[in-house]
Amino acid sequence: MANFTSYTRLFQLLCAPLLTFLDEAIWTHNSDAGYHKFSSRHHLLLSLVAHFIGAKSANALLEELNDTTCVGQARNLRQMIDFDYFDRDGPVTLNQSNFSRANKNRSYRLWRYCFHQLWKQAKAQCRPNQLAGLGQILAVDGTFFACLDRMLWHP
Repeated sequence: MANFTSYTRLFQLLCAPLLTFLDEAIWTHNSDAGYHKFSSRHHLLLSLVAHFIGAKSANALLEELNDTTCVGQARNLRQMIDFDYFDRDGPVTLNQSNFSRANKNRSYRLWRYCFHQLWKQAKAQCRPNQLAGLGQILAVDGTFFACLDRMLWHP
């Protein structure tokens, strides 16, 4: 799995515009209804990380997410998506069935809404035709990440 220390700053830059509207979008789309352990926020951020690093398997991603041995200044996936919280038994972990259930049952509408909001911001920040070479962008995936180095994010 990837060393998340090197990805932390890039991921923070990517998420800065997303985090300005994410909580309201989750509330508006009622995306956390029926979910207590694995929130829409964590799910969406984890899916962005998976695309960003090119994760090959959900199992490896969950193994990294459930790694609670990170010490000192080292950054891990739990900290990147703010999943670093505890219940009465210790650090909360996510098993494959909870992750699969969330992937199967959680509506795509939150992801679609976030994509459209990010796309509006990207188009507003880029010079005319700067994104033209990307082809048709349909989702927040590798095609969108390919243009991040050309974008200037201004709050």
